[in-house]
Amino acid sequence: MNRTRSLFVLLAVTAVLAGCATSSPTVTPRGTLPARFPEHSASEIRRLVRAGTDTLRSYRAEAQIAIQSPERSRTLSAEMRHRRRDSLFLSLSPGMGIEAARALVTPDSFFVHNRIRSRLSYGSREDTPPSLPNVLASRNLFAPLLGTTAPPADWDVSADSTYYHLQKGRRTYLVDPARWRVVRYEERDAEGRLVEEHTFSRFEQVGGLLLPTKLVFRQPQKRRSAVVSYRQRTFNPAQLQFGLEAPASVEHRLIQ
Repeated sequence: MNRTRSLFVLLAVTAVLAGCATSSPTVTPRGTLPARFPEHSASEIRRLVRAGTDTLRSYRAEAQIAIQSPERSRTLSAEMRHRRRDSLFLSLSPGMGIEAARALVTPDSFFVHNRIRSRLSYGSREDTPPSLPNVLASRNLFAPLLGTTAPPADWDVSADSTYYHLQKGRRTYLVDPARWRVVRYEERDAEGRLVEEHTFSRFEQVGGLLLPTKLVFRQPQKRRSAVVSYRQRTFNPAQLQFGLEAPASVEHRLIQ
């Protein structure tokens, strides 16, 4: 499913190169199964997963981002600013109060300002370097980064004793009906091997919505993963700044 490609590309490039509701994570216990389980249709499941999420228009967050790849592994602290159908900004620090890089993803491009090396790397989201994983194709990063991704309304539905499984071909969503959230997405190859996996866990209650505070995006065959762990989020802040504020003297480097 290429639902998170621009996020992974942004994080990997950065690692290689270099009214409001505020919440600090308090894990909410899992509730009880709804009375109609397991009789919901795919369209009903999609509607219930999406319910109320349109109230979230933007957010500011503090998070820890851990990247693992054959080339490099790194854990960074991040300040994130994100607006629906607009841009995603990250200020990244390895610790000690050092701001190592700033990154910006717009609907069609990405920019990474390596403040240590005084370098601005940039490129089109369509021109992902072959050394980086193609985890995201969707231009909508907002729902994947909030953990509010909803499954399609026309996939086949089955259920076990706890979860709904929505499947089409070799792709599957696992939906928790006690939370009405996707808790896992997976894609397998023709031999049944896991190609891509997204998991959403450690849910917190925010303004009547359950949102995950831990998001994991994995490509096991490529030995690549990105883990986003939210420490604090402010939803629908009055103002968000997205400027990289890179000096004119920085070296410019096109990634393609």
